[in-house]
Amino acid sequence: MKSSKSDGGLKYILLAISLATPGYVNSGHGFFNSFEGVPWLPEPGLMPDQFVYFIDEAIEKFQTSSYVDSLVIKKKYLTFAEEKLAEGVALLKDSNTNHHVRIENSYAHYLTILSQSFSENQSTDETNYQQYCADRLLQHMYILSIEVIDSDRSAVNHFLTLNEIASENYRKLIKHLSRDFIDSHFFKKEEVKWSWEIALESD
Repeated sequence: MKSSKSDGGLKYILLAISLATPGYVNSGHGFFNSFEGVPWLPEPGLMPDQFVYFIDEAIEKFQTSSYVDSLVIKKKYLTFAEEKLAEGVALLKDSNTNHHVRIENSYAHYLTILSQSFSENQSTDETNYQQYCADRLLQHMYILSIEVIDSDRSAVNHFLTLNEIASENYRKLIKHLSRDFIDSHFFKKEEVKWSWEIALESD
């Protein structure tokens, strides 16, 4: 069925109706609940300002080069990306921006090789995991929009940089996924967008 110009307006009407229902006043900024109950970021381990941090990086490099199984290595990429994001958020909430270029580069590195590791001729399990990764990056963007509220205003640009890294790789991940899957993210993407708008307006 062909779509018409009115389809976009209809989607916004449906979103407005959804937001008006009682169940929507729950999480985050008090308006959205699609992300209610999502796993938050892991507790950060070693931090970049610790002397032995280079050992942690060496272990990560070894682990991402020692696995042959394609799906296992993809899971490692996402795990390490989430660890870097958790480290970055923890530092920013302490108003520590000294190591953030290092964090941003590491987060971008793992997400980039993750998004590039998928192909059109992959197994069903890999496609399912690709969809999971896309879901998770939307969650990263939402989490950042919540965490930035309790952070010093001087850290906002760093939060925005992390958000853009997640957003860029999200776009890469969904590029060759099904239209049905992409359409299923419409409301979630709107919630992320609005969550960020509210976070930035709270300054």
